[in-house]
Amino acid sequence: HENLSGEQIQKYNRLIYTLSKNVSELLENLLTWSRAQRDKLVYSPQNISLRFIVERCFNLHENQAEQKQIVLENNVPSEIVIYADEEMITTVVRNLVSNAIKFTKNGGSISVSAKQTDGSVVTEISDTGIGIQKEKIKNLFKPDVNHSSIGTDGEKGTGLGLIICKDFVEKNEGEIWVD
Repeated sequence: HENLSGEQIQKYNRLIYTLSKNVSELLENLLTWSRAQRDKLVYSPQNISLRFIVERCFNLHENQAEQKQIVLENNVPSEIVIYADEEMITTVVRNLVSNAIKFTKNGGSISVSAKQTDGSVVTEISDTGIGIQKEKIKNLFKPDVNHSSIGTDGEKGTGLGLIICKDFVEKNEGEIWVD
């Protein structure tokens, strides 16, 4: 480090941070998916604040969003309460926010909103990202199709996150889709 400039040290620090964050997310996803596949993940639904879950996930991804100058907006009304397994829904929101950051260019924005309709809550995570090709959408949640893509800053994924999201949403009697 003695032969590196301050700028180079910062560059390598960011790289180490990003790589360790990616490894951590992969490990978390693999462990969660493994527990779910072995029926070791106990489904424990309760009334939970969706706004609180989104806020907690935003806090987890704050540094990653700041590095890309992405604005995170939590537009979930505080009165929205869902009956679901908190750990599973947190995993879903965390994965979807992580994907949104991965595919949003510097200076973009990500927003989470929710509305109550006919006894259910529709939650929307939207971003100003690069989007998904229409032909890839139909295979996004299929475990036998590799749909890992490179993010706007070269971030890599495993393609496992969306499979976990679908599984956990369905375990909580919900639906997940992409527009």
